[in-house]
Amino acid sequence: MTPYTYDYHQDADILEVFFADEEATAAVHLTPDITLHFRAEDGRAISLIFNNFSHLARPDEYGPRAFRLEIERWPQPLRAAVWRILARPPVNEWLAVSSYRPPRVRRAIPLAAICPVPVPTV
Repeated sequence: MTPYTYDYHQDADILEVFFADEEATAAVHLTPDITLHFRAEDGRAISLIFNNFSHLARPDEYGPRAFRLEIERWPQPLRAAVWRILARPPVNEWLAVSSYRPPRVRRAIPLAAICPVPVPTV
């Protein structure tokens, strides 16, 4: 696993995971509660912020909870870079990306779930 540091705010239930000690130049809301900070110049992931972390990380009856990726909210010029970041370490060590395609629907619905990683107890 890629080395990381984190900052957990228990009162607000917010976890920020830092992958690099650098300044991010871009950010996108992957979901309403998950934000990716990165360097747009080279596609380097800087951090992930998980709002309502205890809710996001708690498994449901049949496994990890999945959340719809809100790709329509991502700026068009950054979409390709975000997909590349999601597909490789360190971000893919924290988020598992998948999709769901309901019957008679043209486009798949992109989803993300938090991977089981050593994080603070909440």
